[in-house]
Amino acid sequence: MLLIKPFSSILGVSILIFIGWVFLAGPPSERIDRGCRPIGWVGNIFTSVFAIGAPSFSEATHRVFKNTEYTCQYAIWRLIYEREWIEHQQQQQMNAQLRQSKENNSKAPGSHNETKTTGAVASQGDKQ
Repeated sequence: MLLIKPFSSILGVSILIFIGWVFLAGPPSERIDRGCRPIGWVGNIFTSVFAIGAPSFSEATHRVFKNTEYTCQYAIWRLIYEREWIEHQQQQQMNAQLRQSKENNSKAPGSHNETKTTGAVASQGDKQ
């Protein structure tokens, strides 16, 4: 089978190795970066070719591929991680609001946490 279609077999194995390399990365940001690195690699090749053949286009080519790589990273982040991030942010906001309301309730006059020292001060004054 490998001898019949060697190019497709090599391409398939290369893609599987690439997918494994992406998923073996630790944190999500590294997986996103690795997933979009081929765009940077191709961009480096095209930028180098344009730097030799048409130097006036090399900077524009570099910018296009940088923007494309960023677009790839953003698209992957939105596709996989955005919902989880939004839920985490909403939870953080709710926790902050709860803490704020608890602090406001504990500082309110007549709350159960307020200490009453007026009786203790008056009784010490009577002893003198």
